[in-house]
Amino acid sequence: MFLWDVESGTRLHTFIESRPYEPESTNEVSTVAISSDGRYAFALWQDGLLILWNMQTREVVRSENRVDSAAFSPSEQRILMSGVSGLRLWRIDTLDELIQWTYTHRVVRNLSCVERSQYRVDPLCDAEGNLPTRAPDMTSTPGLTPTTAPTRTITRR
Repeated sequence: MFLWDVESGTRLHTFIESRPYEPESTNEVSTVAISSDGRYAFALWQDGLLILWNMQTREVVRSENRVDSAAFSPSEQRILMSGVSGLRLWRIDTLDELIQWTYTHRVVRNLSCVERSQYRVDPLCDAEGNLPTRAPDMTSTPGLTPTTAPTRTITRR
């Protein structure tokens, strides 16, 4: 698969020159698609190999075998593929996007009092064995529930 400059007719990049001959398979490309923002491209061979490239770095992002057809989703954040094993949906993310998605959607369970003590995770449970809870302002640092309401002094001038 090649990337060409249409105006000059020069080859800009060779993604893959050829694939080794494999008996009982065909090495002809059946589908090529480029995302509308130009960030990604994929090629699908008739023998079911799909390769996704990052167009800026020219590196392979992912590959998959046994694919019959594929298309970018309307948001172009995914590729929908069909094949022998059914439908498959790939997320297309950079590492930074994947890390951000993971932090946004992760679930972290609360540690038990025994685990907090064992791993020395502050704040520890109180003397009655109650787990610390988040403060009413939902700060990121867990703390013990306040026993009295905070007060505020207002001075008028």
